[in-house]
Amino acid sequence: MKIINLFSIVSLLFFPTDEKNLGIIKKNSYNYNSNSQVETERFLPNFYTTDHSEYFKINNFKIGRVGMNQVETYIVSYTILRPTFYFLMEFNYSYNDGDMVLGDDDYYAPGPSHVYGDIVRTLSFSVNRDNYESPFESFNIYIKSFTEKYNSEIMYSDQFISFSLVNAYHEIIVDSSSCKLPYLFSYSSVSKEGTISYDMITFKNYSSFLSDLIYFRVRLDHFYFSSYGPKSYSDFIFTIYNDNGSFSSALIGSSLLLVQNYSYDNNFYLSYKNARRGGYNLYLNPFTGMMSRNYSANNFIEVNNLYLPLLDYYRYSDLSCGLKIKSFGNCSMIVRWDFSISFYHEMFEYYDGKIQFGKVIDDSGLEEVPIV
Repeated sequence: MKIINLFSIVSLLFFPTDEKNLGIIKKNSYNYNSNSQVETERFLPNFYTTDHSEYFKINNFKIGRVGMNQVETYIVSYTILRPTFYFLMEFNYSYNDGDMVLGDDDYYAPGPSHVYGDIVRTLSFSVNRDNYESPFESFNIYIKSFTEKYNSEIMYSDQFISFSLVNAYHEIIVDSSSCKLPYLFSYSSVSKEGTISYDMITFKNYSSFLSDLIYFRVRLDHFYFSSYGPKSYSDFIFTIYNDNGSFSSALIGSSLLLVQNYSYDNNFYLSYKNARRGGYNLYLNPFTGMMSRNYSANNFIEVNNLYLPLLDYYRYSDLSCGLKIKSFGNCSMIVRWDFSISFYHEMFEYYDGKIQFGKVIDDSGLEEVPIV
């Protein structure tokens, strides 16, 4: 391979050129301090006759922040507009075995004498959060209006309202660049619309397989995000799943705490949580690539990124990693992104063998370890 000069080496370290590597940042404009996003859906009754005037209406209700309390109580009411008809309403929720469970139901039959005016009926039930579906909880409301004749039902109108919300404090493993976390459902009896409010985090360089140009280091500030919903100061956790022991002196349980740094357009990126931010410092021996939490006067310098071991015994063909948000959004959800990082070239392919590899500028403020 053709030897390149020192300027090219440093340029490659600071400004990688391959479009697939971790340094590529797509700068979309998201407002990190914005309110949660909303989506609406209409839930119109189905009529089984040519008469489309209303037989009933489901009254306004809200359900949200499921699992935040140990016991949740749900109340939904409906108004009977034609009291000479029969009505049945069911309110179901999902259970931890995946089946739907009847929370409450209501049956109305017309009396012997005519009833004037609208009639309001209420359903109510309580659930222990240990019985919820994880990490999502599904709800299903069904109502029908009918008559009975010759021991059979004649349907006139019915309506379904179905929605899902996140179950608080549970872990979501993402499989796409954006993770939507619906936490509140509200229904309007006037518009017959259900509105879902949700938090969302977007991983700007999302992929299950990331690649970097050089086997040298993992730059933590190359992970960019944007978010809708409440501003969160939750720590991120960077974990190396296939740690072969090379990081045992630097990481705690193969994990590293990261913090958020806010950038232009209300995006944010990550960086290492050092001692000045309530964590601990990282030190690197540039000759071996080995890192430690403890400073050594011989060769070690303070760094802000994860450097890869250069000793043959500890080398990686790729890194199996994960980023986890400890608490995100209105329901304090755990969001996890798993990925692997592969490297195209060895560091030795990018410098003149006559240059002493590992000789560094001893400046703890630098993000990189420049070769001189």
